[in-house]
Amino acid sequence: MRNSRLIDTLITIIITIIALALGQVTVFYIIYLFWFQELIRTIVDLFFSFDSKFKARFDNTFQSLVGSFFLLFIYFIFIVVLFGALVIGNNPQLLIINIKVFFFKDIYFNINIVLFAIYYILYRIKNLNTNFSLQIFNKRHLILHISIVLGGVLQFLVIKNFQIDSTIGSGLVILPFLILKIILNKH
Repeated sequence: MRNSRLIDTLITIIITIIALALGQVTVFYIIYLFWFQELIRTIVDLFFSFDSKFKARFDNTFQSLVGSFFLLFIYFIFIVVLFGALVIGNNPQLLIINIKVFFFKDIYFNINIVLFAIYYILYRIKNLNTNFSLQIFNKRHLILHISIVLGGVLQFLVIKNFQIDSTIGSGLVILPFLILKIILNKH
């Protein structure tokens, strides 16, 4: 399980750093990526919960699934409205990057999502539904929750007040999100 989290984190970090170096990462990109990874996990876990051997487990976790999807929907609204549109300020370049990410026109975001989906499906197949836990609010939701709050603070205080537009500045803004993912995926 620990190696699994390491692979998950490394995939995200490596591809995000490459995209960051090419000026393709915004706060929306990273928060939307975390959201999408949780959506993939939830959908894959839902699919594996239909296994006939685990029918009782599915019956017991259906409420958790509904709650998890509802929470993801609420997060989606906040992420798209707050970070995708409202916080871009007077920078149309950020809006273009966010639109590309949202409509799957950003190659780095797409690679990140596809590799993560492949990785998680293989992980779920390999573990044969062990370590299978569907909860309404879990550690990955906590990453999203903290990222939304942290992202709002960074966008409205740091980026806006210091006018950070360079790749180095973007890296400094994205760094806390990657550190958060590393710390929370470690335990």
